[in-house]
Amino acid sequence: MVGRIQWHVLPTLNKNQYGFMPQRGTEDALYHLLEHIKNEVRNKKIVLVISLDIEGAFDNAWWPALKLQLTKKKCPKNLYDMVGSYLQDRKITANYARATSEKGITEGCIQGSIGGPTFWNVILDSLLHQLTYEGVYCQAFADDVVLVFSGHSTSAVEQQANDTLKRVTKWGTKNKLKFAAHKTNAMLITKKLKFDYPNLHMSGSRVNLVEAIRVLGLTIDRGLTFKPHVAAACKKAADIYKQLACAAKVTWGLNGEIVRTIYVAVVEPIVMYASSAWSSATELQMIKDQLNTLQKGFA
Repeated sequence: MVGRIQWHVLPTLNKNQYGFMPQRGTEDALYHLLEHIKNEVRNKKIVLVISLDIEGAFDNAWWPALKLQLTKKKCPKNLYDMVGSYLQDRKITANYARATSEKGITEGCIQGSIGGPTFWNVILDSLLHQLTYEGVYCQAFADDVVLVFSGHSTSAVEQQANDTLKRVTKWGTKNKLKFAAHKTNAMLITKKLKFDYPNLHMSGSRVNLVEAIRVLGLTIDRGLTFKPHVAAACKKAADIYKQLACAAKVTWGLNGEIVRTIYVAVVEPIVMYASSAWSSATELQMIKDQLNTLQKGFA
């Protein structure tokens, strides 16, 4: 069923959705995001990055919104009816203190289900298409949504961002999804020496302005130096190696081949994660020294 729905629906999904899509992953999303940000900074623009947080996204996916989108995407009637049957008469049961309580449910992508990821992409797609149509650079990986605004003045960027956040909140209300303003972070990137910080609001709450923002496991700092990310990755790799080394000593002993296996299979992937996006940072001597120090230990 899901395979057939994907055959009809995948070609219609917004190209800025990277989650659960064939031949696409987190590193593709990060590479394209950073390339866009760097191009805007090179053009001497003020860039504002906003990372949105949807509260319990998969648990709160509303089935009528899914059915509406399938209708708009001209999903064949037999598949549409099959989805309706699949969602019909679902119940949640809780056992507590020798009592059983049962309740019908009308929302949520079933945990661990094959259809959940595709259903979620279909629901979120209308928001991505709306934002793209309005000229906003947006990106999503499943329920992680990032917005990028740019302009030559802070006031223009602030106005565009606040207007977009209102529309995003309105879309959430319409589709029974709540965006958590207190978990939404924004970061300003600019090479200008004189600039004002924007005042951003969402659902009546002020959006936090941060010095570094974490997107899909990559820490992006305001200066695009990636120093915090490399430092954290090196520390994580070293800590994991210590734990694995202790375990390996007991059973196999820690000869050169075992160390090499651990390095290639565990340490290198941790350090190299999303390197296509932050590779420019290796021009800095400080970053080189950090990476070399970690590598020399294994060498």
